[in-house]
Amino acid sequence: MTLARARALLIVGSLAALAAVFVVWAILRDSQPSEVAAERRCEEGEQPAATAIPEPKTLTVNVYNDTDEAGLAKKIADQLESRGFKVKKVDNDSDPDPVKGTAELRFGPKGLGGAHLLTAYLIDADLLPDPERKDGTVDIVLGQQFQQLSSPSEVNDALRTIGDPSPPPGMC
Repeated sequence: MTLARARALLIVGSLAALAAVFVVWAILRDSQPSEVAAERRCEEGEQPAATAIPEPKTLTVNVYNDTDEAGLAKKIADQLESRGFKVKKVDNDSDPDPVKGTAELRFGPKGLGGAHLLTAYLIDADLLPDPERKDGTVDIVLGQQFQQLSSPSEVNDALRTIGDPSPPPGMC
């Protein structure tokens, strides 16, 4: 082996060792919270929330009508299915209090990300979290001021601007 080759191997070996030390140092100094650490920050009585925004094909929704327009829930459920959502129930809203706005999105901790996604489809919908709810479905209750779902381009624009979901009170 020539002296030049030995010197080159020494330099390459030193650089590889330095890179390995840097990688180990970066991993040990990583400050991103893990999901387990995030769960530990929950206060007593709070439920850990799913903050990841799901794909429509993985989200199950229930659609309820709280308007005077017959068949509106079925019509909107069909539109949501055509956009990839799974629709479980379609019915009239059983809550006696009328929904005066566009819509209400009712969800539990496992449905936070899904409800956040649906705010892009239902602009100005009110979010009604229920920390005691155990499943990940989201109830869509169409209100008196509901007109239509957002168009695909409006959904894309809204998703770019709404940011990540923040857990509401009772969730962490």
